[in-house]
Amino acid sequence: MAKSSQNEIENLERRKLVAELKALSPDKRKDYLEKLEKQAETFLQEQLKAALAITQRAVTLAAILGAVIAAIVGIAATLAARMTDLGVHYAALVPLLIGLICALLFITNATLPEEFYYAGSNPAHWLTDIAQGKNIDHARAEQIGLYSESISDNNRSLRGAQRFMEAAFISAGIGLAFALCAEFAIALTYLAKNGLPSF
Repeated sequence: MAKSSQNEIENLERRKLVAELKALSPDKRKDYLEKLEKQAETFLQEQLKAALAITQRAVTLAAILGAVIAAIVGIAATLAARMTDLGVHYAALVPLLIGLICALLFITNATLPEEFYYAGSNPAHWLTDIAQGKNIDHARAEQIGLYSESISDNNRSLRGAQRFMEAAFISAGIGLAFALCAEFAIALTYLAKNGLPSF
């Protein structure tokens, strides 16, 4: 489903929710408003915890990947400086480095700050409702509608970070798989030419 059509559906549902809340009798509306406000604020707080956990994992993984890449490049540079010819081993080293660098780029994208919405609101945003003398229950219903929209937007941000994390693991896995396959092929070629070493 296209992103714009998904947004339209969510906006329709949010407007319908607000309209249904406003249409309730005052007694029923009060019960629903209290329950829905509490549920929405709890949900938004849990989303924030999830976002912080994803960011923390991404930062940790980025540091590990950066250290591994630096170590591989450093070892290769040291061997090259000592005139040690890596020869065919570059066939394993290059795909590994490409996979790890791509993984680092994806992880870095997962750590970048996204627009994120929190529970509660700035009291200054209520100024227009107060000045117009809007019914407090109607204003609260609209706030719940905004919470619903914020939850949907936060879900999109979380899914985006999750996709970057998945792409990073896939890139690192592909690079490692190519490197292992290349080294296995090199070892088999060596054995075919020289036979098994004597012990």
